[in-house]
Amino acid sequence: MDEAVTSYHKALAINPDYDKAHSNLGLVLQEQGKLDEAVISYHKAIVINPDYAKTHYNLGIVLYEQGKLDDAVASAPFGGHAVNLAAITTAICAGEDAHPDPDKRYWSAIIGGITYIIFGLTTGAAIAFITLSPPILIAAVAGLALFGALTASLVSSLSSETDREAAFITFLITASGLTIFGISGVFWGLLAGGAFYLWDHRKNS
Repeated sequence: MDEAVTSYHKALAINPDYDKAHSNLGLVLQEQGKLDEAVISYHKAIVINPDYAKTHYNLGIVLYEQGKLDDAVASAPFGGHAVNLAAITTAICAGEDAHPDPDKRYWSAIIGGITYIIFGLTTGAAIAFITLSPPILIAAVAGLALFGALTASLVSSLSSETDREAAFITFLITASGLTIFGISGVFWGLLAGGAFYLWDHRKNS
């Protein structure tokens, strides 16, 4: 743990505006029981990047552990709409890339669970490595992991001729990274796609 703290401080000395380093430092401090210092790190991360949902979530947990229930409740909703890690894992494990036979895809969930346990046991080293890695590398690895599920979802959503435009608008705005009032493009993509869908169907009815 102490080595992880030292690594984060070195990373922040190089780039003080690296929000994820502040956030991950807060997580390590939280696990060490240094809750006041963890809160400070989380607040620094939020000032730099208020749209990173994981920081809000972890801050809420620390505030709850400190008995500051009102503050924890106030902090919890911010950024939470952008997080659904279970859906990502499900999409990967349920896709054809896991196994051509749907009856045998449960093996991917078992292997995924074992992998998560291994990662959980090596959290400190993994966090230090990921934090020191170039952000573009992490984004590339995540993108490659989701490529199959994303392609299948895109093909499925564009297969209907009557709803193709609404689906494309939803995808385009969501993928753009647009953020308005601290709300990510996922929300605005759904809103714009839904509005176009209703307008198009009303026009053609």
